[in-house]
Parts: sequence; C-alpha cells; structure tokens
Amino acid sequence: MTVESLISLKLFFALTAAHFCGDVLAYSSFLARTKRSNSAFAKFLGIGIHVTVHGCFVYLWLWFFQVENRALAVSFVVTTHFLIDWSRILVETKWFDAENVRILTRREVFRWLTHRRGNSREIPFFTENHLRKWILVNAGDQALHLLAIIMLTCALARA
Repeated sequence: MTVESLISLKLFFALTAAHFCGDVLAYSSFLARTKRSNSAFAKFLGIGIHVTVHGCFVYLWLWFFQVENRALAVSFVVTTHFLIDWSRILVETKWFDAENVRILTRREVFRWLTHRRGNSREIPFFTENHLRKWILVNAGDQALHLLAIIMLTCALARA
C-alpha cells in the first residue's frame, strides 16, 4: 500500500467517524423535530445546529489525525451537509403528509425492527405504510453524505 493510499484511508476514516459522531452520537429528537418544523426559520436553525455539530466533529477528527486544511474541510462539510439535509427535508415533506403521520426517529424504527416495540401505536402504522419510503430517503441521504466524504477525501489527499 502506498503512502498516498494510507493518507486517503486515514482521511476517509476520520471523515466517516466524524459523520457517525454527528449523525448518531450527537443527534437528538429535538433536532429531528426542529428540522421538520413548519417554520422555515426553525428548519434553518435545526439544520444549522446539526451541521455545526458535524463541523466540530470534522475539525476534531482531522486535528486528531494531524490533517491540515481543517478549516476548508469544515466549510465543505457544513455546506454540503446543509444542502443534503435541506433537500432531505423537502423530499420528506413531499412524500410524508405531516398531518397524518409523524416522522419517526431512527431509534423508534430500529426499536420496531428489533422487536423492542414499546406501546406506540404510531410505529406499526408507520412501518406498514411508510417504511419503504423512509428507507429510500435514508439510503439516498447517506449515499449523498458518503459521496461528499469521498470527494473531500480525494481533495484533501491531493492538497
């Protein structure tokens, strides 16, 4: 394995770890609700907080691996992540009728899939009527984030 390959692998790992931290460890139901609010300001605020957290994780992971151009990387991640998440919210708004269904959190869906369902009646309704769309939205969302990570990895490796 070449030095360039190792550098690229290190960058990819750092950016993927930062993404995981921002999307899984630091995500909250408050942000999920705020991002999906009817108010454009609330959506902007919710996504803004979310991408700021991502930017912090990117900076920390790249600092840990002693990567230069951290500020440029943070700018790229914040911008692309904002655009991806804003687009996701627009798609969800078109596909899911907010009046008739509450968008479930990832945790709720995973609890349902692992048979730790609890007492919620919304989860069975959601999984029977909307799970395929939810999976498609999440797969598309994560694919776009992965593409952005790959693009940034390539750019940083060449810098």
